[in-house]
Amino acid sequence: MGKYPKEKTTHHPGGTAGWKSSSEEVDFILSKKNMIVPVEINGGAAGKLKSMHQLLEKYPHIERGYVLSTAPYGELREQKLVFLPLYYAYSLAGGQ
Repeated sequence: MGKYPKEKTTHHPGGTAGWKSSSEEVDFILSKKNMIVPVEINGGAAGKLKSMHQLLEKYPHIERGYVLSTAPYGELREQKLVFLPLYYAYSLAGGQ
């Protein structure tokens, strides 16, 4: 898995993985153009995203994390987070 975080990864179909450390977890870890792309799926309000923050802090070489939710597009650059509407999931995963 190369640069993937090593605590615990779970593999999903299509070359994606999830990440878990103690009680924290990020839903999907994608590999795109030799970069790690963590993705959290959030059906409600954005919340604290503790797992995503923990992952981004522990692995500073990860440029940004993505949150798919019902909210509109938004960015928190200082937290390295990009919020995308749920319908953007296909494009994020590499679809056309």
